[in-house]
Amino acid sequence: MTITLDDFMDWYPEGYDRFELRDGVAVQMQPTGTHERVAREVATIATIEIQRLQRPTFN
Repeated sequence: MTITLDDFMDWYPEGYDRFELRDGVAVQMQPTGTHERVAREVATIATIEIQRLQRPTFN
């Protein structure tokens, strides 16, 4: 059964599992390989910018 993006967003579970919608099917993602490298790179860039701008990391 395929679902819409709105259905997916309403269904998305709370917690630590990661899912993406592929061709109308919710697929559980594993934080390994390319996904993990991209997430690490984004986090590193964000951290550098936060420090450069001297912004607080938590309010």
